[in-house]
Amino acid sequence: MSSAHYNIEAVSSLVHVLNSGIDFYREAKEKVADSQTQPYFDRMISRREMVKQLLTPYAKAETGDFKALDTGSNFALEARHWHTTILAKIASDEQHTWVSQLEEVEDKTLEKFDEVIAQGQSVACEAALQKGRELMQSCHDQMLSLQKATKH
Repeated sequence: MSSAHYNIEAVSSLVHVLNSGIDFYREAKEKVADSQTQPYFDRMISRREMVKQLLTPYAKAETGDFKALDTGSNFALEARHWHTTILAKIASDEQHTWVSQLEEVEDKTLEKFDEVIAQGQSVACEAALQKGRELMQSCHDQMLSLQKATKH
């Protein structure tokens, strides 16, 4: 089957979700001063960037432009980001607010992976998506543990 038979734009959309998450974690690093939380955020950024690099060749097949993949974002995650920024300003526990919202970002990322995988992709792309989903599941599990640990 040629790549025209696969929903490659779904992979581009997934890369945009990863970009939004990276931006969200970077903002959280600036806002949450807790030194024990910072390594989690760094690890999530690193894994998201790794998965983004893994998927970029498949997404580029649709966009034809690596630069567009670096700058694109996902509206739903951007809205969550701004919502969190506002919540954190009024919340008594800013760290838990950020961690809880980031755990939700991980939920949404996993949902997007499942959606893209279910649409059917080439064998190579499917393998990359499965690998990426495994890494994102690990991120989700770590953020869920951190969320539970920061709950007072």
